[in-house]
Amino acid sequence: MAFEDLQVDSPVGREGFQEQRVVIRAGEHVLICGAPGEGKTPLFRALSGLWPWGSGRIVRPRGESVMYVPRGTPYLPRGTLREALAYPLVTDRFADRAYVVALERTGLGRYVPSLDANQRWDRELSEDEQMALALARVALHDPPWVVFDDTFSSMEDDTLERVIDMFAHDLTTTIIHIGRSTQMHLPLFARVLHLTRLQGDAGVHEEYVNERVLRSAP
Repeated sequence: MAFEDLQVDSPVGREGFQEQRVVIRAGEHVLICGAPGEGKTPLFRALSGLWPWGSGRIVRPRGESVMYVPRGTPYLPRGTLREALAYPLVTDRFADRAYVVALERTGLGRYVPSLDANQRWDRELSEDEQMALALARVALHDPPWVVFDDTFSSMEDDTLERVIDMFAHDLTTTIIHIGRSTQMHLPLFARVLHLTRLQGDAGVHEEYVNERVLRSAP
């Protein structure tokens, strides 16, 4: 994934990288950090295609899926726990054992007997357990790339420790975590990038194939 002359407009200003071209290679675990209120969520939304304002290019890896995990409690569809884990895919895309392993990796092993129970899981689970379930979903899908919007900051220490161990030893997923400088000490991240408040007017880039293009804010 590459960012070329990337500048993201947000309600508090314009943020981006000092480098004209930033390349994140498959298999890396990267932390993109910025101060509170400095455009981290708009950057996440720009990467996921939900925030078009700014300038520059976001080049995605061709033919590889990217999973996006937003900030806050995750969306949990009504139905069985198995369906919540498989979402948005159908449950038979994954083996029975894969569901068990995903729950156990994220500290939710006690819910294995409830895989086929039909519940309101957004009410049945605590907030921390819902975040763990979002990570169990990542573990089950095992995507080539995953982008987090400051997900780790809301986790309890024991859950975060399990998640770091899972990504460090069990999965080959490339991680881009848009978070805070206080997370630089986490052993998961081998590389840190910094969002910077930028000056000047954003330009407009057009007509790129397999790339996301940002446009100037209205």
